[in-house]
Amino acid sequence: MYFETKLLEFNKVLEQIIPYCQTNIGKEKIKEITPSCSLSVIESMLDEVEEAFNAIVKLQEIPLGGFKNVYHPLIRSQIGGVLTCEELLDCASFLYTSRNVLKYYKDLSGIKMALPNLDKYFQNISSNKKIEEEITGAIGPDLKLNDNASMELFKIRRKLKMEETHLRNFMNSCLQSKANMLQETIVASRDGHLTLPIKAEYKNQIKGILRDSSASGTTYFIEPEEAYKITCQIEIIKNEEKKEEEQIIRGLSQLIASISEEMLLSYENLLGLDLIFAKAKYALNHNMTKPIINEDGIIEIKNGAHPLIDEKVVVKNDVSLGKDYDTIIITGPNTGGKTVLLKMVGLITLMMQSGLYVPCKEGTKLNVFDNVFSDIGDEQSIEQSLSTFSSHMTNIANIVNKFTYNSLVLLDEVGSGTDPKEGASLAIAIIDYFTKKGGRIITTTHYSDLKAFAYNNPKIINASVEFKTEDLLPTYKLQIGVAGRSNAILISKRLGLKDEILEEAKRVFDDSMSDTSSLINKIDEENEKISNIKATYEHKISEYNRQLDALNKEKHELEANYDSIIKKATDEANQILLDAKEKSNSIISELNKLKDEEYFKEHKLASVKHDISNLTALKKDDNLFDDKIVVGDYVYIKSYQTTGEVLKIKGDKYTVRVGKFEMSFNRNEISFDSHRKIEAKKPAKKPSVLVTKTSSAKMTLDLRGYRYDEVKPAVEKFIDDAYLANMPQVNIIHGFGTGAVREALYKYLKTSSYVKSYRFGGEGEGLNGCTVVYLK
Repeated sequence: MYFETKLLEFNKVLEQIIPYCQTNIGKEKIKEITPSCSLSVIESMLDEVEEAFNAIVKLQEIPLGGFKNVYHPLIRSQIGGVLTCEELLDCASFLYTSRNVLKYYKDLSGIKMALPNLDKYFQNISSNKKIEEEITGAIGPDLKLNDNASMELFKIRRKLKMEETHLRNFMNSCLQSKANMLQETIVASRDGHLTLPIKAEYKNQIKGILRDSSASGTTYFIEPEEAYKITCQIEIIKNEEKKEEEQIIRGLSQLIASISEEMLLSYENLLGLDLIFAKAKYALNHNMTKPIINEDGIIEIKNGAHPLIDEKVVVKNDVSLGKDYDTIIITGPNTGGKTVLLKMVGLITLMMQSGLYVPCKEGTKLNVFDNVFSDIGDEQSIEQSLSTFSSHMTNIANIVNKFTYNSLVLLDEVGSGTDPKEGASLAIAIIDYFTKKGGRIITTTHYSDLKAFAYNNPKIINASVEFKTEDLLPTYKLQIGVAGRSNAILISKRLGLKDEILEEAKRVFDDSMSDTSSLINKIDEENEKISNIKATYEHKISEYNRQLDALNKEKHELEANYDSIIKKATDEANQILLDAKEKSNSIISELNKLKDEEYFKEHKLASVKHDISNLTALKKDDNLFDDKIVVGDYVYIKSYQTTGEVLKIKGDKYTVRVGKFEMSFNRNEISFDSHRKIEAKKPAKKPSVLVTKTSSAKMTLDLRGYRYDEVKPAVEKFIDDAYLANMPQVNIIHGFGTGAVREALYKYLKTSSYVKSYRFGGEGEGLNGCTVVYLK
């Protein structure tokens, strides 16, 4: 088993994943990822990443904040070692992280998310809130024991403070009583003892211990006898304090030791989850997909991209191996993208075999290889490796010795660096050897002889990177079945070489070209034309099939739903008839109650009039869809209980003006208004009808699970509905997550003309996971 990770720069792919790790130890572990050649192991790793990917999308990222590297302190606690306050707090922080992750697991279970591959990680995590809180209650953020760490420590420290206060008070009294003897009115500290700066002539009048004297001999620093006694008492109490602190820390260390096995198991599994979720976040942020893996030697890369090139500029390519052919020989000019394509195939394979998603379109198939060999000594590498014929041949000789039938071999400029004839002969022999042994080979070359070799071997196919001769620029697109050309003369012309030199070069080239080479060039030209025609027709056929599938789907849906549509329409008609009868009776009974009211809103009046008019209409005809609605007609909108004018009709979509808004509705959401037009308001005459206020608008919108680009349309519709329903405020839940949904929400709210202000939710309103929006 051998994987060429250095030349392919696989370490740089791993470096891209490191920022997505939440733990420092996880960031180091990412660098140790290596490819596997076991199909079952790779499938398991990819399934784990898939579940983490879905968990992030449906809920949020796993909360690993507070994870500390407690491995060594836990091991030391098991052999009776006493931990430091910092290590104990790290253990408490680790227990807190474990508790948060278990809550996250519970939340995933709450949304019915199955985790068959990640369950084993979560189920091997344990927490202990009691021990966690005992440590955080005993040790403060300053890494010192709190006074209330034990009752005994509280008593000792209280006694210590009293003695220290006694000492300060005594020394202050000495400053006053011995003022005439002092050189300065200060208390001086000497070697941890409080002293008085006594003038030399008074040194024998103070009972105490001489601790120091000035260089001039004019000042003696004397610790009064009483101060010495108090200081001794303080030292005794401090020793008691130290012993009590040691006992408390030893006790806390023993608590950690008692759960060290469970914590070590949690440590291992939390670290595993960090790596898995880092892979998933990397895949999510770079639009990567889960490949379909096999052991049949099949490679079908769809829209593959080089993972180390900026997504905005990278050219995506399709590469296929193992079905119709096992070897691809890529020819074409320098700087055309041949080496980049080789590395792309190699890196995508290494990523898959390391349990990573790949920068390809869904449906990509990749074979699990025992070996991935590469001989790439190009100047594009950061390493600036020197490419000589000897070093190339040494590398290829090593590949030959390790080669098996289940190997991927990537060769850049095979046979280069020596006489072209000999180099081409060696290249043909090397490619023929690997192909016959059953491997999968992709190689680049400038040798024309290899083109003819490929045409004569059914397991080998020519390919090239596309090159626009009109502007002499590469497109970096791979063309299978079409051999490339170096275009050296054309490129030299673009770079400014004199025409007379170019003409002579062309003459010499034409004279030296054999009949076989001329035939190959003609075949290449015809193949290129055929490929272009084929691509055009494949695109047209694909578009036709897409449209046909859409039409067939629509037809089947209509046929399947025909009976239910008719039944639903009949039920709605009967219900509207009953509602209209009830409202008409209500109008008569409530007529006198409304005489003193000033006015009614037009849309409420229209609602009642519509229901009454429908009473007659429904009696005449039970078919709800007989009336054909045209532009200019007025229709009744059920969900808003108001009328509007039809402005535009496109299929089953009707654009209707409702007041100052233009809104879109399906045909089944509106019905023809028998009045044909909205009656003008009559403010002078008081309307005498009974209106019951109803609304279909909701107070809360839940955006959890939405993607960034799904947020705006959902919020826009929600705010429109709420505004029409005269709601003063609404709640929008976006969760805590990564912040992407909240960012999209706030981006829209800032531009909405209906929004007056907004704020985070308060206590009982969802806190920072919810936003309260006030409407104008």
